[in-house]
Amino acid sequence: MTHSHVSEPTNPLLTRLSHECVPFIEFDFRSSSPKLNLDVPLVATHISYTSLPKSIINSGCKIVYLCRDPKDVLVSTWHFIRKVLVNEEVSAVEDISLEDAFEFFCQGLSFCGPYWDHLLGYWRASSESPERILSLKYEDLKNETGYWIKKIAQFIGYPRLSL
Repeated sequence: MTHSHVSEPTNPLLTRLSHECVPFIEFDFRSSSPKLNLDVPLVATHISYTSLPKSIINSGCKIVYLCRDPKDVLVSTWHFIRKVLVNEEVSAVEDISLEDAFEFFCQGLSFCGPYWDHLLGYWRASSESPERILSLKYEDLKNETGYWIKKIAQFIGYPRLSL
């Protein structure tokens, strides 16, 4: 989306993490001065479709939903929780075993709600409004990056992206 605004040597993705370029609505907008760049109208979220603000759902904006293999979600979430909460000195979480994390995951106990509800919410919305919501798998994106980047670019209105 920034191809026409940014030259190759000044591309922010060469010096910054992607999460610094695309803010998370649940983290970056809780402050009084969000870091939204109106030249690049993109935001990220882990919020389930059914929990999105009605203003987003009714806005007609494009949504790209990226899901991941549940096993990878479990392990990634387990590492993230341990790292973040250990840094915040929550000692009870330091000792959480992967087995306990698996049980919590299977019971639907996570920051983003039950995984299958999250996945099905976006999948259903994508089925009902495929022109607004593109649902894809991380593993497909990883295996066929060029194809999926072009597909995403076309979906969001930038069909002449060249890789």
